[in-house]
Amino acid sequence: MKHTVNAQNLHRKGVKENHQIKLLKKQKMENQKIIFISFLYFKEGGIQKLDEFQLKAKSNFEKYGIKILHQYQPISKGQIGSIQNEIEQPDMIQIFTAESMANFQSYMADNEVKALAKIRNSGLRKMNVSFGTEKETTEIISQSTKNAIHGIAFVTFKNSTGIDNLIEFNQKGQRNGLFAKYGIHSENFIKVMKSMPAIGELDYQQPELVVIFGIDDATKMKDYISDPNYIALAPIRDNALKTYHLFMCK
Repeated sequence: MKHTVNAQNLHRKGVKENHQIKLLKKQKMENQKIIFISFLYFKEGGIQKLDEFQLKAKSNFEKYGIKILHQYQPISKGQIGSIQNEIEQPDMIQIFTAESMANFQSYMADNEVKALAKIRNSGLRKMNVSFGTEKETTEIISQSTKNAIHGIAFVTFKNSTGIDNLIEFNQKGQRNGLFAKYGIHSENFIKVMKSMPAIGELDYQQPELVVIFGIDDATKMKDYISDPNYIALAPIRDNALKTYHLFMCK
């Protein structure tokens, strides 16, 4: 009987501890900075509508800790591997952050923001958004030059070790001088929590990771991909990929 009681107590303790761990994880997620990758497709005059919205909503951005980091203009698209990139090329890719998911939810629920968003939305025919948290890879992050071309890649993997393989490729490219030689910069790795349509329909599979990188001089890319060091390292990344759908932007 004593053993039964002890087993029951241990079970209750285990359930309680698991519940506490889940709560801590939830609280940590709610307080983490969230990064958003927004694909914008404009109607005629849509950029002006976006500018108007952002100007009028500036105080709301400040109130809720929303920061627009980049607004990229895609100039081409492609892929690594055999699966074609069939995502419609957006007119703009916007990267912005929220201090936390709780802050962003409060921002979205604000009646003034809802009213102002109608200005932006009136100029859009489609908007798809993916968001997640930054993967801690500070040892391989570097900033590209002011006029660099940027790549934004939506990535899925064959198995659970795929992200580690991609990071390993970047670590080795950084450490052996390959990236420095050709002006390649790993700028961000975002673990995606969710992808969703804000306007229209979502036309892509939710990525597991979004990779943002810079290229200081695009004319060096042909030499980069033919460099023996790149040829040796690329399989570490490529063999782990299911899809790697890429947009090059200015």
